[in-house]
Amino acid sequence: MRRKARATCLHPLHRAHHNETVATATGDETLVGFIPEPENLSDNSSDNPIEVAIAALGMDHERGATDLAREALSILESAAASFPEEGLGAYLDGVGFLIVITRPTMAAVKNAVSRALADGPLIHPGQAKRAFDRARSWIDYAAKATIEETAAMIPDGATIVTCSYSGTVLQACAAAVESGKSIRAIVLTSRVGDIAYGERMAEELVVHGIAAEVYPDEVDLKALAPITMALIGADRIGPDGSLVNGIPSRLLAEHIQGIAPLYVAGETFKLDDTEQIEEGLEAVPAELIDGYVTDRGVVLTDQVWGLTRSS
Repeated sequence: MRRKARATCLHPLHRAHHNETVATATGDETLVGFIPEPENLSDNSSDNPIEVAIAALGMDHERGATDLAREALSILESAAASFPEEGLGAYLDGVGFLIVITRPTMAAVKNAVSRALADGPLIHPGQAKRAFDRARSWIDYAAKATIEETAAMIPDGATIVTCSYSGTVLQACAAAVESGKSIRAIVLTSRVGDIAYGERMAEELVVHGIAAEVYPDEVDLKALAPITMALIGADRIGPDGSLVNGIPSRLLAEHIQGIAPLYVAGETFKLDDTEQIEEGLEAVPAELIDGYVTDRGVVLTDQVWGLTRSS
């Protein structure tokens, strides 16, 4: 009987680490010639659609972590469909490895790829498609459950402070409004480079019938009281209950202390112990976080890692 993959945080890929691994398995380097060195992934000169897609994933700073995880699975699916069956497993391992290293902070991307390849090697297209469909269903189920859990814990008449851009927080607020609740949102500008993520978040909240106002990151939150809670998304949840998320998550976490609790809406597939942090993201220590709203319910920071390990 085939071993069932655990529905937990999965470890990094170990099977493919360099071009030679894939080329040796296929016996034909021309079949895998697109596999570049990691530092060349941002080169837009390639005409190979898989390499272009991986590079685009690496430079995509518009979509949230869950959408990027879905895109990673789509890239793997396209790779499987465009490659001969012989040597397919090693090839997909190589593609998966490159996807993971191009977004090192995005735990959702790594765990989606690891989940998809967990039963590997995937030796024929039909097997690969079934594996990708299972991984996609896992992502979709956890995302939906987290949105529902978050919407349920938002009280009617709540004033929420948020920052950066989170599809999970956005959809949870929208679901709460659809259930008949009234919500007001205070959104920090959250500018990174030329992108004001908070402005985009506020615009989309308004579309869903939520009164949203944008304030500078350094705004005095006490002056905006009463505030019910701070609610932000997650790019990565650490084993110690810490968080990695978009700037200015730490500033918000520090300023909300003594005013209102801070909750993080984050699916358990965002758990990971990687230490690298991409530009535009920052770490928030566990002691500044009151709890996580996950697909397994609302938990304290010291419970979230063990909760997923036991699933």
